[in-house]
Amino acid sequence: MQEDVNQKMKQHSLIFMAIGFSQVAVMIIFYVLRSSTSETVSTLEYPLLAVVLGMSVAGVAVGNFLYQQKRKSLSLSNASAVEKLDHYRTITIVQWALCEAPSLFSSVAFYLSGHMVYTVLFILLFVYYMYWLKPSAEKFRIDFLS
Repeated sequence: MQEDVNQKMKQHSLIFMAIGFSQVAVMIIFYVLRSSTSETVSTLEYPLLAVVLGMSVAGVAVGNFLYQQKRKSLSLSNASAVEKLDHYRTITIVQWALCEAPSLFSSVAFYLSGHMVYTVLFILLFVYYMYWLKPSAEKFRIDFLS
């Protein structure tokens, strides 16, 4: 059973890294494409900023809310550690997706407008993703097994 848990945690970490790498790859592609063109869509500057900020706040808030709700419901259940790990994997992937969406949209907004504020927002979301949402056996143990 311990080997199964370790294998699932390794797979979970691989999914985390793949999602993170895809965010960076998309931003690099848009940055390279943006540097080769001088066209901008200035009429979308403020609406894009509002959408990116709104998506960022909503994605982080909803992701954290869903994670906490799942954590509370599992702490009251009699599920086994393996079942709790499966739920942990599911809810963290949902949380990552809710953080990834505004990050990718920020990359698109940078490509369309050329404003560095979208790059800053991308970096902030990516740092949040890499440091606060990183999966670990310790985090799983603290949040779901205690």
